[in-house]
Amino acid sequence: MTTNQYDTFNSLLPTHEVGSIRKLNATILALQGRKIPSEHLEEINYWWAKLDLGDPEEAISILLNRPVSNAKDIDEWQMEVLKLRLRFNVRFLESTGLDHVFSGEAWRREMYEHAAKDIDGIYLEKEHIRSFDDRFYKPGVRVKNVDVQRKKKIYIDELEYTQKIAKKPLRFCFTGPYTIFNWTIKPSSDSQFLFDLVDNVFIPEVREAIKAGVRFIISDEPAYTTIPGDREIYKEAYTRFFKSVGGIAKEHNCKIGFHTCFSHRYDILYEDLPQVPWDYCSLEYANRDSKTLGTSHSNRPAYKEGTESVIKAYKEGSRCKFALGVLEVHADRRFTDEELRSETAYNQLKFLIRDRLLYQTRALYDELGEEGAFLLLVAPDCGLRPVQKLTDLHTMLLAMVDGAKEARSTLINELDLSSYKIN
Repeated sequence: MTTNQYDTFNSLLPTHEVGSIRKLNATILALQGRKIPSEHLEEINYWWAKLDLGDPEEAISILLNRPVSNAKDIDEWQMEVLKLRLRFNVRFLESTGLDHVFSGEAWRREMYEHAAKDIDGIYLEKEHIRSFDDRFYKPGVRVKNVDVQRKKKIYIDELEYTQKIAKKPLRFCFTGPYTIFNWTIKPSSDSQFLFDLVDNVFIPEVREAIKAGVRFIISDEPAYTTIPGDREIYKEAYTRFFKSVGGIAKEHNCKIGFHTCFSHRYDILYEDLPQVPWDYCSLEYANRDSKTLGTSHSNRPAYKEGTESVIKAYKEGSRCKFALGVLEVHADRRFTDEELRSETAYNQLKFLIRDRLLYQTRALYDELGEEGAFLLLVAPDCGLRPVQKLTDLHTMLLAMVDGAKEARSTLINELDLSSYKIN
């Protein structure tokens, strides 16, 4: 059977990334109106040749020729820079062999701010606050007596342009309504604000994305589980969400999932799963795991806990698939030039990821049979933006894809599995 964009979800250990990747330095400086150093222009030359993106001089010419004053010309030029950045992101991800790709948030300055700026009822402050690592965003304030609704489409333009250039099945990622709610300054009792975000912002946005042809959607909810007291309104919010989009998603064979990372309360998440009809979720586990090779319980402590939780959720009624992150974006990335040239870094990661996947799949197969083996997806812990060197990131994703291939080959022979499950 030929695996197309409708089939990849049901293949054995399909691979995808989670969110943003680092923006090309030259595009950042160009949009800021700053001088672009020669080493950042060389980065354009290197990647345009490696990814067969066309003439790098054309890209460099766009970056260096910012219009001087005409507002319309500046707007058009900025869009050309953003398109250049998005084309790079998609080809970069496709070149690693991922089964599903994404825009890498090429048109988004930051995940919260990008959405909040286009929502009536939220006022963005002028000063930035830190979100994570060296990343900052402008906090929003809930405006009293202003109806919550979209000022305009938030993600659809980016999605439609990505669809024109992507050759691989495409995922659509949006910042989830609960995270927008959680990160906005508001009265503590204003749960209606969350429901208004769902009804008036995210349901229309997701319905339009499905109608535009996207078949894999993920709601990025890093704030989920951070306030256990919000569990009930979180579940109510997504019950409303699925009541509206579930039918059209099923009609168009669209899978809807969520991502949550760096949480110490995954117990909450697993308990709630049977009550919300997610198709899949992406979680952070590599960050908790050991770096040693092997497939014993002692080698894979994080995945022992994770697979036990998956099995329990399944037995309680959840049919959600899981990407228990296998690539740590904050530590698996410090490679020397020699490690990259000799492929030492690549091989170390590939075999580590292979073992992480073998452990997970065997554990689920032993308890749930073939159904358990096909519950697993393959992804990094989190968005890829923390990886500063794109050469490191490319190596990491290649290792993840090839580690999955190694695991897949072993499992097909060992457990007599097929590479694709027909429902």
